Amino acid sequence: MKPLRILLVDCDSVRAGERGKAERLAALPDVEVHLLVPRAYTLAGRALRFDPAPPVGYRMTVGALVGHPPARTLFAAGLARALRERPDVVHVTADENFFLAAQVARATRRLAPGALFTFHSWGNILFSRALHPQWIPFLYEFDTWLETGVFRAAAGAAARNREVARVLRARGFRGRIAYIPWGTDVERMGSGDRQSGRRRFGLDGFVVGFLGRLVEEKGLLDLVDACATIRGEVTLAVAGEGPYERTIAASVALGLGGSPTNYTIQMLGNVADRDVPDFLAAIDVLALPSRSTPTWKEQFGRALVEAMAAGVPVVGSDSGAISDVIGDAGLVVPERDPRALGEALARLASDPALRERLARAGRERARREFSWGAFASRTAAFFRSLRGEPVEPGSFEEMP
Repeated sequence: MKPLRILLVDCDSVRAGERGKAERLAALPDVEVHLLVPRAYTLAGRALRFDPAPPVGYRMTVGALVGHPPARTLFAAGLARALRERPDVVHVTADENFFLAAQVARATRRLAPGALFTFHSWGNILFSRALHPQWIPFLYEFDTWLETGVFRAAAGAAARNREVARVLRARGFRGRIAYIPWGTDVERMGSGDRQSGRRRFGLDGFVVGFLGRLVEEKGLLDLVDACATIRGEVTLAVAGEGPYERTIAASVALGLGGSPTNYTIQMLGNVADRDVPDFLAAIDVLALPSRSTPTWKEQFGRALVEAMAAGVPVVGSDSGAISDVIGDAGLVVPERDPRALGEALARLASDPALRERLARAGRERARREFSWGAFASRTAAFFRSLRGEPVEPGSFEEMP
């Protein structure tokens, strides 16, 4: 088999925990990986600095971004140096940033003309001139123009949820599309200690956990209301930061007095990546009751996958990709329905056998579908297929 040289342009890998994808790709036979990451990046409103953990099995170039991340930024340094190593495939993971994707596509054509350019997408809503998230219509038009250039340059695209293919086709992409869901470090997520986590975060009793951004679309007020309906001692542990923190605190202050249950809430703030396994070990169930809006719905649900990998039962709404992610390894309820959510949580609180069954199913599903190893094998097979090389049937799922 010919060596496959991949240049992975991945701003998320400014965090060492996100480099599992590069490490697992590089561990495959006859695959060489070069990772391009920035020195600093802003993700979900958080300013992140490059984690200097050394690469394992792959090469890494640390570049510099200019602009306004994550959506409007470019590499001012690093990209040309990485491309001069002549990769076979260049894969950029920045679908929300058409500036960066267009820059990488153009630089690939100029500096590595034999390489295939590919990109990924989370986009599961079909935007139009009448419906788009930009506050200035011109920005949407400009992004669409850049997107068209990216589509023309790309040999293929990796869809991170099943609705992506429909959206890409409707927007004019004619290349090949593979469904390759995102991954997580399954082993690390399952390494937490329950007693240590409970002491660290001050948790006791039956604990419902939330992990993510504190924004309205994550359905946090539905979760607050749902937990108040569970009989017995209940703690809602909210891990994350965001503009909705004060709204949640005010809602709790108004609602707890009439609750028939011994219900407490712990606002834990941001939990560092290294502490996520202990947080997951400390909770009894993780909930993600996301609410769809005209311009957003859940694209994956990373916290669900991390909890499943840790053997924590999960409950999610039916927003976007959540049902596909959970499968038969958790409970899915209608979005914006606190009563149904409360009933699902109460069912788990009263049925340890159900919690254990879902925990086992979640661990198995996370290893099979959402590990970095699964991500790497599907990605490499797709790239080899784009190069015209034979691959094992079923090694990745091609989308129409």
